[in-house]
Amino acid sequence: MGFQSFSEIAKQQRKGKGRTAAAPKSLLSITQKSYENESKRSVMTIRLSPDAMDKARFKIGDKVDVAHDPSRKLWQVSLAHDNQSGYSISGMKDAGVGTVRFSLYDGMATITSVKPANSSRIFSDDKSVNASAGRIIFALDEKSIIIRTDSSDTPED
Repeated sequence: MGFQSFSEIAKQQRKGKGRTAAAPKSLLSITQKSYENESKRSVMTIRLSPDAMDKARFKIGDKVDVAHDPSRKLWQVSLAHDNQSGYSISGMKDAGVGTVRFSLYDGMATITSVKPANSSRIFSDDKSVNASAGRIIFALDEKSIIIRTDSSDTPED
């Protein structure tokens, strides 16, 4: 009979569409996740690729602030000053990938307003990236958004 692959069995029995197409190689991505438990909170995670970390000279453990300019549709991740509050870049030093994760509050920019979106993900428009020591500014590729509601993937209209 031979070996049976667990991943092949799981793929055949998995509910829903399964995994989406491979993610584009992008300097940054933003994921927004909503939890339907009693907290009803939403969390945003910004993933910085090793190239993005290098370009901005960020290191795992650095404290950064995240900002959004709605008029120009730009996002910024920049080193927080000594007395400024911020978020830590987490990740494994060997991997080089950094993540910044924080709870969303009223007044903060989101990547989608689709309700009920359990999870949404969007990638940076890498042509727009402007990086310097301690700061990276970028726009999002609106066409790359993936929205999950329950177990389906739908593009935002």
